[in-house]
Amino acid sequence: MSYFEILNEVQEITLRHERLINRLRVELSKVSSGRHSEDLIKDLVEDLRHARKVYSSVTSKVSSIELNNSNVGNELYTLLEYNVLIAFNNELELLRILSKHIRRGKIKSIELNDIVNDISHVNEILVSLSNSIGRSS
Repeated sequence: MSYFEILNEVQEITLRHERLINRLRVELSKVSSGRHSEDLIKDLVEDLRHARKVYSSVTSKVSSIELNNSNVGNELYTLLEYNVLIAFNNELELLRILSKHIRRGKIKSIELNDIVNDISHVNEILVSLSNSIGRSS
């Protein structure tokens, strides 16, 4: 794959993840008024789980591909790291809000334990990513 093909893939998953986060943010803002759709929230959470797997796959591709210019490869990997860092921080914020609504009984169709596992998984990714960025800086 060329630099531009990989960059395009990074941009696509970042944009998709951002859209999912924004849709979830809007739906969660409706919870207090009772106008939310639990099925939509559940679907969005599933889609976010899938996006995490895609990010992982893209990250593996980027780190395993030998690009002609190592500076270009490093630049691409850094861009991906920062995109993932921002996206997962936003996702973590929404998962915490969602867990609060579940604990308060405002959302009943999603298991709290599943969201706690999601929070834990996102935290692990963020810690790993922060450590990786810290080493490369």
